[in-house]
Amino acid sequence: MRILDLNHTQSQVRGRLGAIGFERTKELLGILRWKRKEMAWPLDRLLAFFILFQASGNPCLKSFWVAFSQIPPAEGQAPLPSYNTICKWFARSHALLAELVAGTLSPMVQGLGYINSMKLPICEPYRWVKSMGKAAGKGHGACQDHWGFKLHALIDSKGNLCAACVSAANVHDLKPVKDGLLRGQTGTIYADKGYVSRDVHYDLMRKNLFFCAKPRDNMGLDTQWSYDYVQNWRLRHAKPYRKRVSVERFFAALLCRQWIRLGVLAPVRVF
Repeated sequence: MRILDLNHTQSQVRGRLGAIGFERTKELLGILRWKRKEMAWPLDRLLAFFILFQASGNPCLKSFWVAFSQIPPAEGQAPLPSYNTICKWFARSHALLAELVAGTLSPMVQGLGYINSMKLPICEPYRWVKSMGKAAGKGHGACQDHWGFKLHALIDSKGNLCAACVSAANVHDLKPVKDGLLRGQTGTIYADKGYVSRDVHYDLMRKNLFFCAKPRDNMGLDTQWSYDYVQNWRLRHAKPYRKRVSVERFFAALLCRQWIRLGVLAPVRVF
């Protein structure tokens, strides 16, 4: 089953790489030339392997690599690369994977969207992968900590992916928003408590985008802005915020096998 998924996802990735171009691919990978010793597998097959790893829900890259290495390769196919090689290319490929996802984005329907982040773990926090360098980071979650990356995604009211980027796991959720993740979007975007920021709220409002995050529990008494913000939330935005479950369904669909036949590169729609 995994080999069939890998071959199918590889064919989809190959077409996306052709649209990006060779020079842009090298720029996103941060390399000047291909190293033949590290390319036992072609790049599209490596990317397909990384997509299946994220889709499997396995928090440890090494255990996924061990399970995959037990499957004998097909005739005429190169064996699975070493674990160190897989780690090196995984660290290099996060920007390229984000570029592939960006090629399938759609405009926000009805001017209403929801933003959130999803963890992309590589291994347990106590197992630091040296070859990851500074690309990955240690993330803190409600369930458990992890070492890896984080996917930031903007989903519209119909469940379509409108914007996405990948960062280290220790990056705050607001940083991609400040760096321009929502550039070009208009309408209203809802977020959870982790996105509360007065400066970001007014900055995006000047760009014709109303960014509304759920108020924190301790807001409403310290400043006049907090009081007005909480009252406005209760009167106008508490009910539309309930539809934010669409972004959680989108993340759940990414982790579900039957939605990953085309990897994260295919536009996923959640009803």
